[in-house]
Order: sequence, then structure tokens, then C-alpha cells
Amino acid sequence: MAWTGAQYRQGDVLLVAAAHLPPDLMPMPVPADQARALMPPATASAAATHLVPLVCGLRAFRSINSDGSAESLEITGGSLTLTHPEQAPLTLEPCIWRIVWQRRYDPATAGAAHHAVAD
Repeated sequence: MAWTGAQYRQGDVLLVAAAHLPPDLMPMPVPADQARALMPPATASAAATHLVPLVCGLRAFRSINSDGSAESLEITGGSLTLTHPEQAPLTLEPCIWRIVWQRRYDPATAGAAHHAVAD
């Protein structure tokens, strides 16, 4: 079990170990294929996809008002490996992981928008 506050980065995604899930999250449906794609908000590029294998003991969550991208992962089984075509594999321990996407600040739209960064 990862200690609360542990952090791992894979390209544009930061995973932060948390003690519990935020109360405003809802479970995401499990896709029919064997991997769950984690894509940054507002990104349609398959090259930017981080893949988490679907294993027993993995659940993904998002907030009710989100754009559909996962905001937390709960791993209760053994460790699993997050993969990306342009990044080294990242092994995650059983824990609740908060997903934080890197954003680029645009001073031209200061206060109005921050843009997702894709690997």
C-alpha cells in the first residue's frame, strides 16, 4: 500500500496517493476491452492515451460534472502497470490514486482557460 501523498508521474499525468475517495465521485462503467484508456480532458489523440489494464480490484471514478475522464483510480488487488506508447511503464501499488493532468497556462486567456498538455 502506497503511503498517502506518494506521487508518480508518467508524462502529462500525475498520480497522487490519497487516503480516501472524494465524496462527489461516481464509478465509471467498465469498458468491454481489456484496458481502460485514461485521456486528458479535451484530448482526442490516441497518442496521448495512458492505458491501465482491467484487472480484478480496479475501479475508476469521475465527478458528476466531469467531461468523462477518470479522476481517481482505486486499486485493491495486486499492483498494476500503467502504459503509454511514448513513456516508460509505471507500476502502481494498491491504493486510491488521484489523477492530475498537467495543464499549460496561456496568459492570453488568463483566468479563462488552461489547456491540457498531451504527451
